[in-house]
Order: sequence, then C-alpha cells, then structure tokens
Amino acid sequence: MKSSFRYLACTAGVIAFSLLSVPTARAAVLLPGGTTIPTPLLPGAPAGTLLASSTQPFVTATYTGTLNAAVYRDASGRVDFYYQVVNTTPSGFPAPSTGLEATNPARLTNIPFSYIPPSGPNVPYHVDVYQRADSPGASFTSGTVASTTADRSTNGAVVAFNFGLDGGTGGGLIAPGLSSFVVIARTNAVDFRTGISNIIDGSVTSLSTFAPAGAPVPEPASLLLFGTALTAVSGLARRRLKRNA
Repeated sequence: MKSSFRYLACTAGVIAFSLLSVPTARAAVLLPGGTTIPTPLLPGAPAGTLLASSTQPFVTATYTGTLNAAVYRDASGRVDFYYQVVNTTPSGFPAPSTGLEATNPARLTNIPFSYIPPSGPNVPYHVDVYQRADSPGASFTSGTVASTTADRSTNGAVVAFNFGLDGGTGGGLIAPGLSSFVVIARTNAVDFRTGISNIIDGSVTSLSTFAPAGAPVPEPASLLLFGTALTAVSGLARRRLKRNA
C-alpha cells in the first residue's frame, strides 16, 4: 500500500510539472528586472468591459501631447491597463526665442505594479505586455508608432514601454503628428487604483492614471492545469486501487 501511495505521489508531481511547463498562448511575460517585446494583438481584438478612462493634454518646454489611459476588465475577471501617447506639437514650437529644440517622447513608465500587503514584502503583479495599432475604444486612436521593447524594474513596481530606443525593431520616436500604438499591461489583479505615468524625452512629465490594486489572484491557466493534473491523478488512483483489491 505504501508503495502505491509513493507511486501516486510521484505521478502527481510529474503530471503537474509537465502541465505547468506548457507555455500560455504567446503572451509576452514581463518579469521583474526583465525586458521583452510586447505581443501584437490582431485588429478588433476584444478589450473587455471598460471600467475607467482618462484623456490628459500636457505641455512641456519642448513638445506638447496627450496621454490616453484606460482600465478594462477582461473575460477572466482580471484588469488590464491601456496607455497611448499622442504627440500634438505644432509647427514652430518651441519658439526660437527660447533657444530650445523640439524633442519627441521615447519612453512611458507606469507605477505601481506591485501589491503592498498588510505585512511582509511587496508582491509584484503578474504582467503580460501587448500592443495594438487599432483603437480598442474609449478615447484611443489608431497608433502609428510601435513599442520596440518593454522593461520592468527589479522590484516589479515600474512597467515601461520604449519607442525607438533599441535600433530598428519596428518602432521609432513619437514625432509630431504621430501617436504610439496602444500599449497594454495585462495583470492578475481584480481591482485598480490611481497610478502615475511618466512620459520621458530627457525630461519627465508625470500624470495621474491607473494602476492595479488588491491581492494578486492565481492565473486562470494555472488553476486549469492544476485541476487537470488532479483529475488525471484521481483516475490513476482509482484504477490502481481496483487492481490491488
């Protein structure tokens, strides 16, 4: 009998490991301290239920623009964060009398993407990054400049999207009259709160947007895989017990 239980325990471990080793559908996972390329979404991909959105014009010394942001709840019940930078700098700005030259946004950072529990260390949310050229709705427009890479701080709190910083992988600086693709941080949070987005071109413009809130929840894929493993092990157990009866 003991050998039977050892056999079943080993079988459960092998099945669970095998199932969890199967990659999820082409998601670009952004780990703390990591860098990746956001996965493109097909035009018309459903965004989910719109929970909140904002459109914020801004003016710096060297360019003007608008930051669009929104929170959607996807089909799994998790919340996703959408951002888009639009460069609206008019011709002749900044004025020659300022002695300044126009600049173009090259980086967008968003914080915080980590959960602060009542006690213990902060817990980074799981984040997958995507981008889309079309508008998902709300205040977004069709984009013209792809994000070349996304990166994350080592503590997981800062999620950033870069434009034209890595030399020709399809993106470029967001020049006047252009807008970024809609970039997306898909999380395992089920709520949201006020966050901060920083638009960077050498200087930093900070605007109030949205960020995840509440305790992270297990990914639906992980729950499904564990359930599948337990079902398989249960079947093996019944068959082995019948043979030993």
